[in-house]
Amino acid sequence: MKKPPITVSDHAVLRYLEQVYGLNVTRIRREIGHVVANGVERGADGVQRGSVTYKLKGRVVTTVISRSPHRKLKKARDA
Repeated sequence: MKKPPITVSDHAVLRYLEQVYGLNVTRIRREIGHVVANGVERGADGVQRGSVTYKLKGRVVTTVISRSPHRKLKKARDA
């Protein structure tokens, strides 16, 4: 597929995932927060849980890296 001649912001992608796929971003933020809470309190710069690494900068999760294959989202309207 050819790259479109426009830029789509991360905000637009996030809203698309919420509204079209029914992704609950608030729940996901809370889930990530619970996973990394102990590491943050101990001043860690990363937390590993299973095949997922959460990179931290202070009290902020800056990125998430997974070694396992991507799980495909199914559109809410197709479910």
